[in-house]
Amino acid sequence: MKYVTLLGILLMMGCASVSPIKKAITSDDAKLNTVMTHLPIHEVQILFSEVVRDKDGKVKFKEDKFQVDDDHYFYPASTVKLPIVLLALEKLNRNKLLNIHTPFKVENDWVTSTFAKDIIAIFAVSSNAAFNRLFEYLGQDEINQQLKDKGINAKIYHRLSIPNSDNLTTTPVLFYKNDSVIYKTETKANQPMAPLQLNSISKGIGYTIGDSLVHQPMHFSKKNYLPIRSLHGILKRLMYPEFFPKAQQFDLTAEDRQFLIDNHGSASQGSWLQPRGFSGYLC
Repeated sequence: MKYVTLLGILLMMGCASVSPIKKAITSDDAKLNTVMTHLPIHEVQILFSEVVRDKDGKVKFKEDKFQVDDDHYFYPASTVKLPIVLLALEKLNRNKLLNIHTPFKVENDWVTSTFAKDIIAIFAVSSNAAFNRLFEYLGQDEINQQLKDKGINAKIYHRLSIPNSDNLTTTPVLFYKNDSVIYKTETKANQPMAPLQLNSISKGIGYTIGDSLVHQPMHFSKKNYLPIRSLHGILKRLMYPEFFPKAQQFDLTAEDRQFLIDNHGSASQGSWLQPRGFSGYLC
């Protein structure tokens, strides 16, 4: 089973005279033709915004989409890391004792890190361990309530690539200064979430558990859910927060945003986070 989702900035200047999606999917590219010939199998969804500035520098979005359907499930995989990074920064900013360079560790874990290091690791190598530490700091209840409050359609059930990833009890997180604990989060029992009721919630014809092959489709009703319309909205809130009511913005400082721009760009040799003067495409 394959999914095509576009999330990023294509560094192109100027305005497209025809639908960019239509131009792409009707090209002579052999690989694209294979996908387009078997659309039901590949479950393609594409959402595209052209970022247009008028003569006064005011930004407008020119939207284009193909088969976008929030009710048709696809597994978001590591794209869930971006909203968790943003929510973790928001929460960190509310505690005046802490900053992105404060050393911290999850209780009973041997790894000491900082938010700055973990965010860079997420951007550079898509670190699951770094993501899981930020997830532990937040917990399912806070993640999902904050996304809901911002008008973002999502359900985040679990950590990534560890046993018991959907454990509803968060482990305390300890923050240090000069080897002394200056702040500790409490253990929290998060509330169970109802299973997803979406189309195409079962995928494939089999999956593995350890070394065993299970000969049946995998059910995703309790897997993370973050449709591309929501991913798109997260990028817009990050890059152009003024388009959203204050309550739906991510509460980031100017330093937070610059840190994200600088480190995502250096990690990936080109960033989907671009300065305000940018005109181009948001996908």
